[in-house]
Amino acid sequence: MNTNTRLGRSFLATVGLVVLLLVAAAVPLSLLARHHYRDEAMLRLERQAVAAETAWRTARHPSTPVAAHSAVGIYGYAGRRFAGTGPARSALAAATRDGQFHEAVEDGHLAIAMPVTDARVMRVSMPYAPVAHRTERTWTIIWAVALALALAASLLTRRSVRLAGRLDRAFARERRYSEHVAHQMRTPLTALLVGLEAALQRPGTDLGAAVRTAVRRGHRLADTVDDLLLLARGRQAPEPLDIPGLLGDVRDARLPLAAEAGRRLTVGVPAPLPRIRAARAALTQILNVLVDNALVHGQGDITLTARHHGGIVAIDVADSGPGVPHIARDGTRDGARGTGLALARALAEAEGGRLLARAGAPTVFTLEVPVRPRPPDPAVQTPVT
Repeated sequence: MNTNTRLGRSFLATVGLVVLLLVAAAVPLSLLARHHYRDEAMLRLERQAVAAETAWRTARHPSTPVAAHSAVGIYGYAGRRFAGTGPARSALAAATRDGQFHEAVEDGHLAIAMPVTDARVMRVSMPYAPVAHRTERTWTIIWAVALALALAASLLTRRSVRLAGRLDRAFARERRYSEHVAHQMRTPLTALLVGLEAALQRPGTDLGAAVRTAVRRGHRLADTVDDLLLLARGRQAPEPLDIPGLLGDVRDARLPLAAEAGRRLTVGVPAPLPRIRAARAALTQILNVLVDNALVHGQGDITLTARHHGGIVAIDVADSGPGVPHIARDGTRDGARGTGLALARALAEAEGGRLLARAGAPTVFTLEVPVRPRPPDPAVQTPVT
């Protein structure tokens, strides 16, 4: 399961749990509000019913008003109204044949029915609409708050998941870069150590010169590590690059290694080139990998040539080797000519470009970088392994 899928499921699970908890809290609150408002209204109605019963027994006037919003009706035990206000027939009044008080919402009114004589029932009622209105208004508030909390929780969770995803990708990117750095450093570090050991074992060797050579190589390795770590942490911003100057810097840095191998390293820029925007450290490392690859696996002179076509600046690194029939996604070719190519490919894609290998002899690797860079694809921000 990839990181995005795992984080997506975590986000959905967290939001689902929050919504479930909010619903679990909102439903009881809604029921409690309904019971509270109904009980409050029923308490008022019971007081009015007592007052109505007293008034009825005293004045024998069943329609006597006992409150601004209440009505009194006199019913028989069969539920038929004889006097006062209320529906013509009342199931609530009929229920009092058991001799008990009864209350219910009937005919759109909150009503109480109670026996007042052996033959008569008093029904006192008030409109239920105000109670329902207060209940609905409270429900609206409760569920609006629950929805707002759910949305806030969703936004916070999404932000947290995105942050976790960025951190996860950053750690993965730095870990993979570190692995590539280790691979990239193995060959030059071995050359540095071999040079020092050879100087110590050969009688009459100028140890000072050997040490100076080793120090120069060590500084170059340290610079390479620093550049790669900056790229891994996303701290190398794109900048306008002068391609001839960049190629000249790469040639100057690798010229001592070429001279030691008895090979020439030249730069050719036959026509003016537009400036491109890219991370200088990234392009430098890509070209260093290609030149080192040519030094280790190639033959003859090495040339760096830049050209412009169709909105692309293409930089060729060529030697007289037997060629590369196929370059795999991980930058290897049956175990040959693969030193650092996975790192170079990943850096090229992170800059919106690509790294190509020409089939057949001579050996030519081409770095293509758009003049107007597209936003890098997040899927290629980490090296391919």
